[in-house]
Amino acid sequence: TETARNLAVVEEGIVVNTSDGEIHLLDQTGDQLWTAQSSSSQWVNDTHDGMVYCRSSEGVTAISAATGSAEWTVGRSSVRDVAVSQETLIVRTSDSLLGLDLDNGSQTWKYSLPGQKPTDAVRLGDAIACVGTPNVSLEKQIRPYDEQRLHVFDPVTEDSILTFDLGIGECHGLTVNDDTLICGMDENLICLEDFPHTTD
Repeated sequence: TETARNLAVVEEGIVVNTSDGEIHLLDQTGDQLWTAQSSSSQWVNDTHDGMVYCRSSEGVTAISAATGSAEWTVGRSSVRDVAVSQETLIVRTSDSLLGLDLDNGSQTWKYSLPGQKPTDAVRLGDAIACVGTPNVSLEKQIRPYDEQRLHVFDPVTEDSILTFDLGIGECHGLTVNDDTLICGMDENLICLEDFPHTTD
């Protein structure tokens, strides 16, 4: 029996992602308007401006909320999450972050985190901020697996702008409010203001 895995509200209705990886659009009465066609299970991660962005074992797909048809698909393995942040689709894999163009899926940048697993990422102006879970630090010292580190980098040059140790715990989300980065760590909120941005 299919069960709803997650829901997303769009202008056309309610996008329902079922437990078997199917995606449907329902109207306000519960009638099904379309089912997205795919050769593999798809999982809805975000919606933006009439599009539904999904990940699957085959990569990332942008689905029209109006018709249910795939506008573009980018083949990519080990995709963990996709999210829209300030007109950029940020794709999180097992060891790196990718920036994709919302209109056609073309890759605009890539940032690798050697020895780390990225968990959250947002765009702030021209910079990208992400949280990584390191397992080996510099100076060849072993770090606890659950110690979190914030990275801010320039996606064009791939240069690091700032790193900041968030401490030991589980990151529950990263967001931006004006020029402030806000990170949820266990029962705490960590707010960072006035950190360096990219330079011309």
